[in-house]
Amino acid sequence: MTPEQVATIHDALIAQGFNVRKSSIHLNIFLGDFDKSTMALRVGRELLGLDLQALQQRSVFIGDAPNDESMFRHFPLSVGVANIRKHLPVMTHRPAAIVSQRSGLGFAEMAEAWLRQRAESGLKPADTRLG
Repeated sequence: MTPEQVATIHDALIAQGFNVRKSSIHLNIFLGDFDKSTMALRVGRELLGLDLQALQQRSVFIGDAPNDESMFRHFPLSVGVANIRKHLPVMTHRPAAIVSQRSGLGFAEMAEAWLRQRAESGLKPADTRLG
């Protein structure tokens, strides 16, 4: 589809009362007042027992499209992969940093940098077990 076709579909859905968020490969279409960050905060609170501040201190979010904007708003430790650059002009909330690689390679770049930083600072591997 062309960007114009996507915009036409987007606008028609909005006119019908749907919420529409553009991802890098599809449109997320839903009814209701929620988004990625609403559910991430709920999971943090209900399943992990973490309030907003604790969750923000323990989390890094990485994204690639406008549908990640709510996560960039709530998580100061946020990273965009390189292909997010084309979306920045229409985004209010942006990632704190952007890696040089696109898509999955960008995620790998971020993960490698994070692991390298942990090792250089003398931190032990993180305990990711719940409970």
